[in-house]
Amino acid sequence: MKMNFSLLFYLKKQKIYESGSKPIYMRITVNGKRVEVSAGRDCEPSVWNSHAGRGIGSKSEIRALNGYLDTLQAKVFNAHQQLIAAGEDVSADRLRDQFIGRSEKTNFIVELFNEHKTPKISGFLLKNTP
Repeated sequence: MKMNFSLLFYLKKQKIYESGSKPIYMRITVNGKRVEVSAGRDCEPSVWNSHAGRGIGSKSEIRALNGYLDTLQAKVFNAHQQLIAAGEDVSADRLRDQFIGRSEKTNFIVELFNEHKTPKISGFLLKNTP
């Protein structure tokens, strides 16, 4: 099955934005479905190349920012490869969760209920007697 996967870094203008630096966001798109994740950094719009998704210039701050974005990009591609190697379906949500390290909790409420209804006294399990 063919899968389209893309990654884009962009500056996100907030509704109350007046001037100054804008937060950098990362958009992950898989087969037309997209999710956005904050990159955790800010950049001035005057030194941002929207086509390249990187900062413009050779100052140490811009080089550090571009290096950080390259690292994030490599981590997303690594998470993509991990999902493919595990034989899992690759979606934008699963890729984001793999990238940020969020694991899937299944039946959490049922497990919590079962743990709650099991009687315990000072760390020892009691056997249920009829």
